[in-house]
Amino acid sequence: MLRSFFRAGIACATMSFVIAVSVAIAAPSPATRSAPVYRLSPAAAYTQGCFPPALCPVMFQGTVRGTMALTPIYSPRSASTMFDYRVDDVNWLVRLKNDATNELRVTGSGVLHGIGPFASRAQRLELDLTIEGQPVQHFDSGWVQSTVNFPQIDLTVSIHMMVGFDMVFRVAAAPVPATEISEYHVDDGSTHQVGCWSPCECPVQSPQPMTGKFALVPIRTSSATEPEEVNEYAVVNVRWNVLTPTGDQTSYQGFGFYRRNVPGPWANPLPGQRMFLDLRTSNSAALVSFDSGVVPTPAAFPNIDIAMSIHGLACFDTLIHLEASPIQ
Repeated sequence: MLRSFFRAGIACATMSFVIAVSVAIAAPSPATRSAPVYRLSPAAAYTQGCFPPALCPVMFQGTVRGTMALTPIYSPRSASTMFDYRVDDVNWLVRLKNDATNELRVTGSGVLHGIGPFASRAQRLELDLTIEGQPVQHFDSGWVQSTVNFPQIDLTVSIHMMVGFDMVFRVAAAPVPATEISEYHVDDGSTHQVGCWSPCECPVQSPQPMTGKFALVPIRTSSATEPEEVNEYAVVNVRWNVLTPTGDQTSYQGFGFYRRNVPGPWANPLPGQRMFLDLRTSNSAALVSFDSGVVPTPAAFPNIDIAMSIHGLACFDTLIHLEASPIQ
């Protein structure tokens, strides 16, 4: 229901996201491997509906989780009074409170501005976001006084400054500790394959070897300090290379999510898993979505063995079979 409502109203809608984050403008610039990863905290939130002076009763609220990356932008200005950070690889999911099964995928990029003395500096966050594959929309917090000490972030961005019908994100953030980022190596056996599957008829390329790295960041469901089992991870810093017999190379960069212990529609005792990624190739800046769906888990975690495609292996498609293990 929300997806159809969202698509129908997006032209006039304003969005404001309230997001709490712990360390991750359209035409994105892929984050470098060294860019600090920020993670949204359980305080992150989303609101869509009417704000004064509008009186319509429509209002959707939900939580937001995921990651993004911040990279300093060099400036000759004094770092003690002014700073800018490029925001890349926005990798978020919105879950509505009244519909836990209906999630909105959010990707994008932007810029974080800051000015003033460190202890009392003003900040402005501008983001160009794509929601559920819809056209890019510009979100802006305006200049506001910082309520947390940088590198934490706590800002609210919207399309229309929360006037009339709008969409809103609250972004509150801090870097992910390095001890919580698990680096992975793409193992032998990982392949990339392009071609036709049923019902189409065209040649299927032989599986090509794939190499590279990525990382997993745990997504926690509460702010409690006690240990909790983590079944969802943000996939960040995807850097994969596909090697062809002719020596050509295709590179993938991107981000997404990996879930484990997902209930599956099968009778065997294997737990389910799902990985869905938004990837861009070295030949295009556009993101392409790959999804495994919920499938059995053949490898014991933390090892990963999963296949994902763009169209669910229907007609012309691209299939990625990923075998990966943590870098020791």
